[in-house]
Amino acid sequence: MEFVQLATFLSVIEHRSFSRAAKALGISQSTVSFHIKALEASVGSRLLDRDSGTATPTPAGKVLRRNAERMLALREESLARLREEPNPARGTVRIAASTIPGDYLLPRYLGEFRRDFPEVRIHLEISDSAAALEHLLAHECDIAISGARSTDKRIVQTLFASDEIHLVAPVRSTFLTGDRLTPKQLARLPIVARESGSGTRRAVERLIPGSAGDEASCVLEVSSSEAVRRCLLAGAGVGFLSTLAIREDLKAKRLKRIHFPGTPVKRDFYVQRLRSVTISAAAGEFLERLTAKA
Repeated sequence: MEFVQLATFLSVIEHRSFSRAAKALGISQSTVSFHIKALEASVGSRLLDRDSGTATPTPAGKVLRRNAERMLALREESLARLREEPNPARGTVRIAASTIPGDYLLPRYLGEFRRDFPEVRIHLEISDSAAALEHLLAHECDIAISGARSTDKRIVQTLFASDEIHLVAPVRSTFLTGDRLTPKQLARLPIVARESGSGTRRAVERLIPGSAGDEASCVLEVSSSEAVRRCLLAGAGVGFLSTLAIREDLKAKRLKRIHFPGTPVKRDFYVQRLRSVTISAAAGEFLERLTAKA
């Protein structure tokens, strides 16, 4: 069963005639007959009844007609997608990013890319660093951007950007005076922290009281830097945050940096891809832009 045979079969049904199908397809009537005979031989059933020059599908032909339409439609869709792949102006880019690059660094790159390639479909999944790498290793994205440098040999990674993490508190706080804290003082304060899979959490783990031993009763865990920021603004405690996440709050004097031993903590972000996987032309173009500006 070949695609050309199926296309001929559907054309005969559409035109109800071998001769009219031949004319529509630009082939001879004998070629149409050859395709239909070969198709009937391959399925082992008569597919068309011929009566007074009119061709109509048999019960088996009606079954094949439905499936043939789906198969030819899927073939056309597949060919269209494949034609898109060598062209960076079309196709799909799948990105998994941790919260800081996803929320604060990537939007500018995505905006520029969309202006240059408006027909490219972009899917961005924002999670923590551990989840971003899991998406990459599971082949669920073309590119990962995270704050966790991987030791996995399957991953190629390029330094993308650097940032600093500071201990931060609301400017108007009922539980804090001054802008300095010791570890002992921090242990007595409510701490709003990222979840354990977060690159920010990993970067400051050793600085959080109780994190390396017994679970600290003062730690409130949330799943994004924006959630930490909002909790701090609402007076829920102090927390470690990226400078990128609090620039506007520092400028507006809603939040302030706290001097604390070990801070600021420098943190790097990496663009990561799988070494053995060929990504689409569109994803390759986006990756080149990220690494060129890194």
